[in-house]
Amino acid sequence: EAQEKTTEVALQKRHKVRLAFWEQALEALNESPCSLFNNANPNKNQWLSAGSGMRSCPFTLIFGTKEIRVQTEMTRSSTAENKYIFDALYQQKDKIEAAFGHELEWLRLDSKKASRIQYVHTVDGYDRANWPEMIEWLVKHMIQLEKAVKKVLGQVNSDLKMNKVDSGVSDDH
Repeated sequence: EAQEKTTEVALQKRHKVRLAFWEQALEALNESPCSLFNNANPNKNQWLSAGSGMRSCPFTLIFGTKEIRVQTEMTRSSTAENKYIFDALYQQKDKIEAAFGHELEWLRLDSKKASRIQYVHTVDGYDRANWPEMIEWLVKHMIQLEKAVKKVLGQVNSDLKMNKVDSGVSDDH
């Protein structure tokens, strides 16, 4: 019982820290040129996601104890569609990274359904003194990621609709 109580207290503390962080991050995002998160609310999760204009391919901010990151994910129910989207973006890797200004981490994650493209920064996330710098980093790099990926993602979305990727489900159902 004591161990459960300790775990519960740690979880509540983590949730309070995340909520406070996202409140500050959203305030900075709302004052920035980035409009992706204008309708987002602070939460107790490790992530904050916003639409990219393509179903189940959000732009996501991650806040952890050891790292922060910006990413775009392919999280559709169809593994085939996720890999198609990832591969189509990867074909334009040089163009995307040039627009982003840094090399990105391209994680196809073949053994999983989802895939993602991310940019990571190592931090001490629970030291509140670091938050202003961390938030500035997240805002700057989310603006860059959106600029680098959104147009290409829109083209991939059009191609996907026209090519109708095999999702493993037949039209007979």
